[in-house]
Amino acid sequence: MYTPGFAAPELYKRDAELGPWTDVYSIGACIYACMSGMPPQESDQRLKDDKMPQILRSFRGLYSSQLISMVERCLRLNSLERHKRFMQSKRNLSTTFQTNPSSRFPSVRARAFATHGSA
Repeated sequence: MYTPGFAAPELYKRDAELGPWTDVYSIGACIYACMSGMPPQESDQRLKDDKMPQILRSFRGLYSSQLISMVERCLRLNSLERHKRFMQSKRNLSTTFQTNPSSRFPSVRARAFATHGSA
């Protein structure tokens, strides 16, 4: 059982190996949803026509490059390219906020504009 948009590609396959890297994808999807105000593109659809790189690029200037990079890595379709455990991603995230603790988070309106071109 999985939630569309938050499920790693391996969850769509019958005999795929699952592990902490599968959860890393879902955690990245949750962070993405907080950034964009909507769930990410479903991973099975991304295998056909991946729109996520373009959407993540649109977040430049709204979020730190470290945060965008961490989410991009969590959402990689190839499980071998993701962190094997979320603690690796968490360290990246902690470093981001330690180096820029007063960073402002963009409004939902700004996120919608960056994602869809209109607010």
